[in-house]
Amino acid sequence: MSRASVSRSSIGDLRRVSIAMQWRSAVAAVVATAAFAAVEPARADVVTVGAIPGSGINAVVSSGTARDSNWKIVALPYSGTGAYTPPDGQSVVSGSSYAAYVPRNVASPWLGSGTVISGGTSGPQTGYTTSGTTYHWIAPDPSVWAVSTALAPVSTGTQSTWYKWIAAQTFTIPEANNYYFNFPSAVDNRLDYFVNGTIDYTDPRQPTISGGFQITTTNTAPGQFLAISNNTNASPIFLAAGEHTAYMVLTDLGNATGVLIGPSEFSTIPIPEPSTWVMGLAGIACAGRAFRRRKRA
Repeated sequence: MSRASVSRSSIGDLRRVSIAMQWRSAVAAVVATAAFAAVEPARADVVTVGAIPGSGINAVVSSGTARDSNWKIVALPYSGTGAYTPPDGQSVVSGSSYAAYVPRNVASPWLGSGTVISGGTSGPQTGYTTSGTTYHWIAPDPSVWAVSTALAPVSTGTQSTWYKWIAAQTFTIPEANNYYFNFPSAVDNRLDYFVNGTIDYTDPRQPTISGGFQITTTNTAPGQFLAISNNTNASPIFLAAGEHTAYMVLTDLGNATGVLIGPSEFSTIPIPEPSTWVMGLAGIACAGRAFRRRKRA
């Protein structure tokens, strides 16, 4: 083989290597740009779209019969040997509901319970204030002890005095997307927060929610009622545009019961505009044409 033919062969190999490297660089640049456009909002551009109102907003609790204008009592415990009956002829039977109460007096250990009166009772409750708004404890009754007093405990089982009740309110999602929820709360004893679903009375003493999305759970460890904890869902949930329902399932271990919750903010990560993906595809196409032209040359 002549020196000239070897030289031409080497030059051809170098040219092919150079074209291949340029092609890989072009594709990598386009992919990196598209990936940045898709991932970057998760770090910097999470947008708060709205908020579900908290409990007992700026309520005047001195009367002892203040009501919550947003959260409704939609399910209560029932036992075969006893039942709690809401005051004033109110009911949760057959889809009925009533506005949650904002009690004047609450259990002494609770956050913002006020001045100790006697027998573990304090009042009037002062609630929890943030950003100029005060949120208060709510319950199914003006007395936070009324439900447990009315229920007759079953005779067996490790959860003989446990019971549950459910509060709910509707809210509107402006556009279909994946959403995160974040809210502060204090509870006696446990809060399970759901979006959508149906009330399930399989255990009449402990109604719950079936289906829907469970956002988070606050456990039953001592001290849940002493301070505010912040709660959020680990993974986003997809919600269609329109009206949805937020549910608070409250579990009490047998004594005073109540929940204090701040605004439940819902946020989303903006979906990249279609133009972002069109530009990425156009870039790949241009890189492909350049590669073919150089190959022919």
